[in-house]
Amino acid sequence: MVLLVETYYFRKKKKMNLNEITQVKKFAGDYILKTKREELTIYTQVIDEDSLADLDAVLSQLDLPTDRTPFAKAV
Repeated sequence: MVLLVETYYFRKKKKMNLNEITQVKKFAGDYILKTKREELTIYTQVIDEDSLADLDAVLSQLDLPTDRTPFAKAV
């Protein structure tokens, strides 16, 4: 599955394969997604609430170690 992000201001599109994400950070409400080769910052304040809920759902399903995601599930 691929995450496609399109910036509003410049109409640039950036793709990131969800299977390649090694870390998700949440900083000041924004998300920073990291792979071995790249980093993608998603500014959440410009995302529609329903779309943000969808993004949260997708990111929370990633199979990442608890110290590499803000969506760590309590055991």
